[in-house]
Amino acid sequence: MVIEILALLGYVLVALLVVAGLVLSAINLPGIWLVFLASLLAAFINRFDEISWPWIILFLFMAIAGIFVGQPDRALSAPRSLAQESGGLLGRYWG
Repeated sequence: MVIEILALLGYVLVALLVVAGLVLSAINLPGIWLVFLASLLAAFINRFDEISWPWIILFLFMAIAGIFVGQPDRALSAPRSLAQESGGLLGRYWG
């Protein structure tokens, strides 16, 4: 009985982590690691029966690839926001 309650609480935490990760990703913050952590936690709760280690490694590589794909977007958008401040225009072109 106690194990089922703890598993249910774990799955609620997994759902909250996924929702928080998606919200963070929607506002251009790195929420992909919360989604990866949620998949790792779900696999741990399930004793790696349905989500095995190869899937976790694949999710890890996908999270790393997502960071590298999203990084140029952040790198290009940051100088524009800094350029709105006084003196930031030179930093935009030199940075």
